[in-house]
Amino acid sequence: MSSKSQEFQEQKWEPDESKNLVFYSRYKKDGSYGLTNMAPGFPLKVNDIVLRTSEALYQAMKFPDLKEAQMDIIGQRYAGKAIERSRYYESLNNKRTDWDEIKVDVMRWCLHVKLAQNWEKFSALLFRTGELTLIEGSPDDRFWGAIKYDKKQKTREGVNMLGRLLMQLREEIMKDGPGNSLLIVNPPAITNFRLNDRMIETIDAGAKNGGH
Repeated sequence: MSSKSQEFQEQKWEPDESKNLVFYSRYKKDGSYGLTNMAPGFPLKVNDIVLRTSEALYQAMKFPDLKEAQMDIIGQRYAGKAIERSRYYESLNNKRTDWDEIKVDVMRWCLHVKLAQNWEKFSALLFRTGELTLIEGSPDDRFWGAIKYDKKQKTREGVNMLGRLLMQLREEIMKDGPGNSLLIVNPPAITNFRLNDRMIETIDAGAKNGGH
């Protein structure tokens, strides 16, 4: 099996809270909501555009040639509304044709931007999860999250790509430590990677914040 096939392979997780942390795209008092892309309180700034959530950034990158679509998505107050607007533009066949091939790289970049520009808050949240397996608890998304396979036992099944990317980021934090290279975010090697009619360049969050 190729490494790419393994990356996209579905798995099953048992409801063991001593090993797994299931986080949801809705608010929960356990503090895990911040792990989701839907969570406010982690603002981003890319190409001089301020974004409320990493979800809005991810959705906007589907339409590099449509500034008006990007600004509409980004301008929504809530992440759920940003998704709705993105789906509208997708229905008009405006999404970039290679999206399925690049979407994981785009998501990885979005999460890195979220971390770099919200270093203390987001790194602390990831660090607190220790060695737990992070699982996005989704009702229907088997790729980014994991759905309930056995509702009675609450076993989950899916690729859980968002959880995997977060765990990769957590591992990098633990290896690198504070004041590290994670504050510098290079754009992925993707053609026509633009926001607001500008190619996305390297983001240096450390320089803007006086270092960490």
